[in-house]
Amino acid sequence: MNKTEFKKIVGEILKSHSFAYENKYYTFENTDLKVFIGFQKSNFENSFYINYGFLIKGIYDGKLPLYKQGLEDFGGRFVYQNLDSYNLEKITSESLVASINSNIKMLIQPAFDDGLANYFELYPHFKFLCKKRVKEYLGF
Repeated sequence: MNKTEFKKIVGEILKSHSFAYENKYYTFENTDLKVFIGFQKSNFENSFYINYGFLIKGIYDGKLPLYKQGLEDFGGRFVYQNLDSYNLEKITSESLVASINSNIKMLIQPAFDDGLANYFELYPHFKFLCKKRVKEYLGF
């Protein structure tokens, strides 16, 4: 698979989950949160990382900054077969589709469906990885 096919497949899946393409990132939002999903090319092999980052709207008084990697309040990477990268020489379109759908279900939807308190209970390591402003805003 080449990078164009890879990005096209991932983009189609994200759009099927109501993501929009905005300033080089796929985004989804509700009244409380906005998530950004973007690609990062590996420097070591023919593979990509898929990074995601959440911004909590309440922290910014409704004026979200222009997003770029590293600005997120908390986030991480999609995983594929216990790895954090997608090797384009080894992945099939079927396994890519399954992986993206699984990552959305596990890592993205719970924040929107169950709220942040439940999300941080589901993924307690984010309490230690999130920015100071998030800890202050959420009270932990």
